[in-house]
Amino acid sequence: MEQGAEMITAQQASQFVKRFSALRDFKSEPEAQRELILALQQSAQSIDHADVIVTQWLEFGRFAPTPADLYEVAARTRQPAPENACRQCDGTGFAQGYLEVTVDDQGQPHERAISHQEYRERLRGPGPRVYQQVRPCPACRAGKPQLVPQAPDGKAAGAGRD
Repeated sequence: MEQGAEMITAQQASQFVKRFSALRDFKSEPEAQRELILALQQSAQSIDHADVIVTQWLEFGRFAPTPADLYEVAARTRQPAPENACRQCDGTGFAQGYLEVTVDDQGQPHERAISHQEYRERLRGPGPRVYQQVRPCPACRAGKPQLVPQAPDGKAAGAGRD
């Protein structure tokens, strides 16, 4: 997200996500919609940018988007970062990475960060599953909260409490 920009609220993002309901394979489960709402909140620079993201997907997509699709459209339609933006994430606050997921003998999953080259090699053959991952930028967002929970009135939850 752009430095100093206002994050869109969950309620605003929810209204945008409802626009995808006309597309094939739109998931009506609250959990699935929550992930789309979160992706839109985290990737949109502003309410106007959220509108561009959704409108572009509706113009060219026949199927409902995944959270990764929203991050991709957001990155493609994002306004240029200011000159002093973070070099690792270009001021978006998010970095792309790759994970290798293996399961041990007891059925417990284990994740390991891998390079882009390792990711490309693993896609070609059998072996552990690999995933693209969008995560908070470790260079400029480390330790900072990503979202402020919103109360039904649109104010930050817990605001004004000691």
